Amino acid sequence: MQQLGLERFEQHDNGDMVLERSLHAFPVRMPGYVNSPPSMRLLGGMGSLIDALPPRLIVERIAFTPALPASLAQTWQATVT
Repeated sequence: MQQLGLERFEQHDNGDMVLERSLHAFPVRMPGYVNSPPSMRLLGGMGSLIDALPPRLIVERIAFTPALPASLAQTWQATVT
């Protein structure tokens, strides 16, 4: 994350949580719990990770469904990283 210049923070874990166990049952409020080690989140969400990746790496390593348009995939593949 440091190499990509992304900031991270600990997942908030104090307070209650809402748990939905089934589509056919009402959600239940219950006490939260502390994770150890703490869960981490990216500032700006996972979109910030995608934005930080070089286009060439994205087109080579991520399977898109539906597939990217051929012209876009070729442009990204040709992008110097």
